[in-house]
Amino acid sequence: MADPAKRPLWTICALLPLAALALWAAARVDWGDVAGERALPALVPLALLDLAAVAAVLALGPLPRRIVGLLVGGLGVVPVVSAFSAGPFLWGRALAVTGGALMVAAGVLLLLLGHRLPRFGAKYAAPGAAAESEPDLWRALSEGDDPTAR
Repeated sequence: MADPAKRPLWTICALLPLAALALWAAARVDWGDVAGERALPALVPLALLDLAAVAAVLALGPLPRRIVGLLVGGLGVVPVVSAFSAGPFLWGRALAVTGGALMVAAGVLLLLLGHRLPRFGAKYAAPGAAAESEPDLWRALSEGDDPTAR
């Protein structure tokens, strides 16, 4: 059975690629003639941001995760606003709103739960190794003490 503490992490890691897919598809849909273009290519960088955010969520610590959550959630409003200002193009609007809503949901989850989510590779960190400074470790080795045996 899956660890309940990891469930929000997996939820966020699923929401972000789904948002990226929806935004990429919205950028490819024919929007008619919006600002002289037939598509909204500005949604593609947001899709790439979502994919990069997955790596950031897995690798970063609590405070940077919250910053990523604020960034993703805040930028999730952009496709929603652009969809409603773009006119009556149903498929493009639906995909952009879906992608934006998924971004906002992932951002809110990161803001609320980012500090409690497990960190990729954290179980391999040596306990207490960060508390000792490098000169202290060298001094202990010089005195014949093995700091790894503690």
